[in-house]
Amino acid sequence: DENMNNAFRSAIYNLEYTWIKPLGWLECLHHWFALWYMQVGAGAEWIGQTDRSKLSIMEHANNLLSVNDNGQQQVSPDTVLEELGKTNLLFDHSAVPQFMPNKMTRRDWGGSNPYWVWQIRHYVNFSGDKVFARMILPYLDKVIAQTIEEYDKDGDLLFSWGLQIGNQEDFIANPNDGTVPSIELINMFRTRSEISSLLGEKQDARFWKGRADQTIQAMYDKLWLPGLGRFAFFSDPIGNIRPDGQYQTYLYPIIWDIAEPLDQYTGLRHLLDRLTGEDGSVFGSNNFSWHPPGTRGMQ
Repeated sequence: DENMNNAFRSAIYNLEYTWIKPLGWLECLHHWFALWYMQVGAGAEWIGQTDRSKLSIMEHANNLLSVNDNGQQQVSPDTVLEELGKTNLLFDHSAVPQFMPNKMTRRDWGGSNPYWVWQIRHYVNFSGDKVFARMILPYLDKVIAQTIEEYDKDGDLLFSWGLQIGNQEDFIANPNDGTVPSIELINMFRTRSEISSLLGEKQDARFWKGRADQTIQAMYDKLWLPGLGRFAFFSDPIGNIRPDGQYQTYLYPIIWDIAEPLDQYTGLRHLLDRLTGEDGSVFGSNNFSWHPPGTRGMQ
């Protein structure tokens, strides 16, 4: 099909023009000259550029930001590691950087930790690269611990987040225990389990899978709305349920296979019946006011 061929050709051109070795890929050529590497990595792998994806992952791993750089309060590593059951590891908590093309590092919104873990997960599952998997483990453990320290203050395995968790747009925050951030925590745990399994470390694989299962159970205990058949947006710090989230709140449990099949269906029906217009448009609030007429690819 000529249109599909043109679409793929355009995508490959974009990958090539936006690649900045060894950092990653710009979000877009038009206006956002900051590096958003995490979802582009999969595309690079599919067209045979696994070397670029691997290089980007390692460049970020080698430039992790310390907790103090993030403006976060310094907490003893033992606090997090005891909870993780990984007391044999000693390190400064670290966060994945966001690069500018001149290699300046920063953190915007809630940070890039889950995005970077997405990239690791896809690269390892795609390539089966055991040498890389072994090499990345210490960095991955640092990032998981730092994420828990920053976003799970009450230790209940449910996450809050700043802005832009997953594919959510710029002005959507999860101030306390939320559905989408918690699913990203599950993805981190599952990634860690999958890598341990690839390396033949069965006990570690079970441990991290167990953490993922615990988080799913915590979501059902605290965030599931049985009367509506879907998960809530988040629970505030004094226990009030804030039910109405963005479309990600209802799609994430399906995309990442978190909910039971019937619960996936009822969540999807909520999206269709309550947030979808007659012309197929999906309602989303709290985004930039100029997004509806925009032509730059926003959601």
